[in-house]
Amino acid sequence: GKLRAKDCMAVRGGRRKDGTASPKKAPSSQQKENISRATDAQQKTLLPPLAKRVSSSKLSDSNSGPPPRVRSTEETARRRPSVSRVPQPEESGSKTESASAAKVRSSEPSSGAQDRTGQAEALSLGREWAPRGRAPPTPYRYLVLRGNESMLLTEAFARRPWWQAGDENRFDFWWGGNGQKCDWAWLGEKKANRRMVSRVRGNREICKKTKLAENLQDLGRLPWAPVTFVIGAGRVGVMERLRRCYNETKGLGKGSVWIIKPGFNNRGHGITVHRDLSSMEKFLSSARSGSAWVVQKYIEKPMLVGGRKFDIRAYVLVGPDYGIYFHREAYVRTSGKAYDLSDLNDRAAHLTNDAVQKLLGEYGEFEDHNKLSLPELQQTLGIAVADVEGSLCPQMKAAATQIFTHVAPKLGKPGLDHCFELFGLDFMVDAGGQVCLLEINTCPALFRQGKYLAEFLPRVIEEVVQKTADRVFPPPPGVERPAPLNGFELIVPPRTR
Repeated sequence: GKLRAKDCMAVRGGRRKDGTASPKKAPSSQQKENISRATDAQQKTLLPPLAKRVSSSKLSDSNSGPPPRVRSTEETARRRPSVSRVPQPEESGSKTESASAAKVRSSEPSSGAQDRTGQAEALSLGREWAPRGRAPPTPYRYLVLRGNESMLLTEAFARRPWWQAGDENRFDFWWGGNGQKCDWAWLGEKKANRRMVSRVRGNREICKKTKLAENLQDLGRLPWAPVTFVIGAGRVGVMERLRRCYNETKGLGKGSVWIIKPGFNNRGHGITVHRDLSSMEKFLSSARSGSAWVVQKYIEKPMLVGGRKFDIRAYVLVGPDYGIYFHREAYVRTSGKAYDLSDLNDRAAHLTNDAVQKLLGEYGEFEDHNKLSLPELQQTLGIAVADVEGSLCPQMKAAATQIFTHVAPKLGKPGLDHCFELFGLDFMVDAGGQVCLLEINTCPALFRQGKYLAEFLPRVIEEVVQKTADRVFPPPPGVERPAPLNGFELIVPPRTR
């Protein structure tokens, strides 16, 4: 039932290749039949307005003149490239439009309105968009490596339709939240290269326990830093200083328990607690040659929650301009077993790490996934024991400010202007309310364990993206961003260029 071009030529006349008009011929009966079939098919499917006009022209009426020309699909596509609506061919030889065609044309949006509508629809679907007549912009691409609740990042970018997933060869934003190594060659030395990675060069100055201990020693004796020594790896004379300090603290009645940590492990791996000097010396002498260890005075009288130990995990963000932020919120990790200084071999009673606690049958028995918010900690302790907001939080912020101010010049490298990193800081509180910084972790755990972390951690990661990706890779004009968050407070100003 398709209308052939030669049938139209026979009815309407046409032009030869040399441009001269071909004589009109009366249509044959077969050609009339072909035209009638095509008209019926169009009435049922493709072009209702055209079908009405063809029908109303009454091809059988000799006074109505020749029937209107029906263009082929290919010809219509060449003349009307837009696919935003069904094409409406014009009626040849007619001075006025039909009512239905006029209604369609009057309802068409303007060019500017079409651009805005197209932009909104494209962004809502995460597709490329550009105003009519312009090439679509290249979308930003993120590469989020799996592990450590990486879905938090994927969910944050899902709220930004101007981003789409990339791969190893094409990305603007790289996240390795599970300890994956960053290839600094990705960034190069050119400022035009705006690739952003979730790792700050030089982070070992604070994340490696031995380096953190050395930086703390540079600052002198601090109320929030336990007495610490770094043993091994060519450090001469340290063991003798440790012996003198051990005897001094024991003589002052400050106890004799010390803790030994491997230089670069996390999650509680390799940590041992010792009651006397001979036990420490025996352990260190049997350690692998060339290894380094952190020996630290143990907090023998910690503040307890229901007779159990706890620590506080806080977050610090180093931004792409090397401004450093401390998050106003934090969370508490509790032990599932009662604290007992007489049994130093019970790791679960002395270490609050999730890697240790989640293996216990008591895990989650007292608190939801052994976690508390700071307000819940205050309610549990009571104001007579500790003022969480008025005392503990300011102490943690002051400690973070002091150590990060000291190491800030050692972080980063010229030309690496789009690096950032989220750090997890672990604090312990002694029975007198003194906060002590235990360690700083790269790639801190982001698992949404428990009701509070399920609500808190998505906000942390959303604000991380706001303070990193959104500042370097802005969205298209007029596109609504996620609501701004202000949980991170600036504690070290950005570097001056």
